[in-house]
Amino acid sequence: MNTTLYTLLFCISLTITYLIARSGRVSIPYVTLFGFLINTFTFFLFALSRESFVPQAALTAIQLLSLIFTLSCVALAYVFRALKTVEVTKQRLDAIPDTLAGLLHS
Repeated sequence: MNTTLYTLLFCISLTITYLIARSGRVSIPYVTLFGFLINTFTFFLFALSRESFVPQAALTAIQLLSLIFTLSCVALAYVFRALKTVEVTKQRLDAIPDTLAGLLHS
């Protein structure tokens, strides 16, 4: 198949991971785990379409690329969700340490 289709699938899976993490309906560790699995699979399909050697495509997908993209999507969604729930009286700059502490401890 075309690599453009698999790139589109990867982008859609990243977007869905971000939206689910941003909505707050599912806990962050579950979103990270399932997002990593789905994003690894779609990245594997992309790598497989570019390379015909299956173990090399699997190694490329499992390596850091899909993990980095998934973690960055979930972290950004968590930060934006936490900043949205900041009290109106609290300054946004004052909320940054609380947000980082919540991200590291959840």
